[in-house]
Amino acid sequence: AMALQSRGVEEGTKALMERIALAQGEYMNLHRMYVPVGATIDFGATASAPEAHSTLPLWAALEAGANLLPAEASTRTEGTRLASDTFAPWRWYYYIDRWNTPLRYECAAPWKSFRLTSAGKDLVFGSGDDIVVER
Repeated sequence: AMALQSRGVEEGTKALMERIALAQGEYMNLHRMYVPVGATIDFGATASAPEAHSTLPLWAALEAGANLLPAEASTRTEGTRLASDTFAPWRWYYYIDRWNTPLRYECAAPWKSFRLTSAGKDLVFGSGDDIVVER
């Protein structure tokens, strides 16, 4: 039973990553590039900076900006704000895998390819069970 549950978690993660990749394809068709790292929507509020490989740019462009990726609460978690952000009512999100670990997003200039990585079951990036989607 545990093996089936584990496979279900892995398949759910792969399905999410493929949905993100599909939305990225639509974004590419519209903009002739994939979502660049560091792309955000300026809501006039200062949010704490996401880490280097955050999927925040994907959420901002694909979901909040262009509505290319349907919102699913189970696939994302809310980012944190700095204590000084008293006038920041907007929320931002980043995508998580089915193990509740943030996905990593890499996309360098000229933004014609990208890599999305899940740490997998062991929750460690760079190990043998990582799940990777590249375009």
